Amino acid sequence: MNPERPSPARVARFVLERFPPHLNGVFGVASFYSLYLLWQALAGVATLRVSPGSVVGAATVTGMLLLLRIMDEIKDHDTDRRLFPARPLAAGRVTLADLRAAAVAIVTALAVANLFLGWVFVPFLVLLGYSWLMFRWFFVPDRLSNSLVLAFLTHQPYVPLSLAYTACVAARDLEVASRDPRGALAIVGLWAPFAGWEVSRKIRAPGHETEYRTYSMVLGPRLAALLCLSLVAASAAALAVVARSIGASPALVGLAGLAYGVTGAALIAFVVGPSRARSNLEPYFDLLLLTVHVGLVVELAVRRSVAW
Repeated sequence: MNPERPSPARVARFVLERFPPHLNGVFGVASFYSLYLLWQALAGVATLRVSPGSVVGAATVTGMLLLLRIMDEIKDHDTDRRLFPARPLAAGRVTLADLRAAAVAIVTALAVANLFLGWVFVPFLVLLGYSWLMFRWFFVPDRLSNSLVLAFLTHQPYVPLSLAYTACVAARDLEVASRDPRGALAIVGLWAPFAGWEVSRKIRAPGHETEYRTYSMVLGPRLAALLCLSLVAASAAALAVVARSIGASPALVGLAGLAYGVTGAALIAFVVGPSRARSNLEPYFDLLLLTVHVGLVVELAVRRSVAW
């Protein structure tokens, strides 16, 4: 096999390793339908609708997550060769040509699919364009790639834009634009854990920093964890208002409350005594994100009628 030519087999192995479909794929779909169904519930729709357009929307949100993974792999190639030589691109198990071809295929497929959603094609282009700006480091690579704070501030808007795209798909299906402020609360509540996840995976205990740039290196370990904690609190407060307004079941409230509580406790424990044993905070945000999004989908699908 010619390593210079794009290989679907190498791309497939890369996806299995860096974007496991049974985890990332399921989460991508759940993250779309959680807000898509919630948007309808907030609009007072009695029988929630799952449309062909929503399938395109779910595929878009999930496909864009994969595209971001590919873009990050290409962007971080030089760093990975130094610090993470076992990763697929750095180790040569996949090539730049493979990833570039996969990115073009994803963009083409999603663009064609979104053409069938009418005016929603515009927010899709905004989402795609913003992801491209992220890939290009907003044309100031030296400044952004060397500043975690600037990278965070410029890259985090992608998540609210993705959530806004989901809201647009729901509004298209409802055939009405919603100005309900609870929609904005839902977007804030669903975005904040993503931001916390991004920070949490780059926190190290004192004495365990490496050449890899982390938020604990820039902000200090306690302040970085407190930033995560504030994002968890903001999410919990926003979604508590939304949950109460739709009459969420005690089961969902209890399960989500447990996930928020466990995540918050882990962060507080690290702030009180930052140690290597307590620094692995990312899994708590994985659990929180999964609980909130899958919990919302199950809650809305089971407690309300859903029609195709």
